Amino acid sequence: MKKLYIGIFATALMSGSALAHTPIPIPAPTPLEPAITYNTSVFDWDGFYMGVGVSGIAYSDGFNVGQADVIAGFNITAGDLLFGLEGWIGGFKSSFPSSGLQGGASARVGYLVSPEAVVYIAGGGNANSLGFQYATVGAGAEFALTNNLSLDFEYKYWMSLNSAVTGNGIGASLNWAF
Repeated sequence: MKKLYIGIFATALMSGSALAHTPIPIPAPTPLEPAITYNTSVFDWDGFYMGVGVSGIAYSDGFNVGQADVIAGFNITAGDLLFGLEGWIGGFKSSFPSSGLQGGASARVGYLVSPEAVVYIAGGGNANSLGFQYATVGAGAEFALTNNLSLDFEYKYWMSLNSAVTGNGIGASLNWAF
């Protein structure tokens, strides 16, 4: 019987060491969740753009004008500075029973306060189908809404070249950059 106990003990001892060296299966590592990515592209202020705009002007002689315009322009940036030229043509309707076409052009110089926003000053000239001509000076701010779309708000001071009439105008435009 003593031999039986020694045999069981020896078998248990040998099998225990064999089991101790049997590798335990480790589950394969699971892949990490995909990293969250953010759209880091910024609005490109350089190049050609087109848009549509609306504005209102209150003149010193008591007349008020509303107009809708089609706009085309071009910008160039140098660091945080923006230089641009813009032209527009559109229809107007005044509180005096008249309406017609008006067109103009302006130049602007701006500062990029962020990659998506520019503040600027502008100056230019306008003429309408009634024979009036104006010089304008103003300031504005333009904000990128998407990689190609921007929203522009502008104030203009209007000075008639035909008379002593002046005006204050505000406008907004939606512009598509190419």
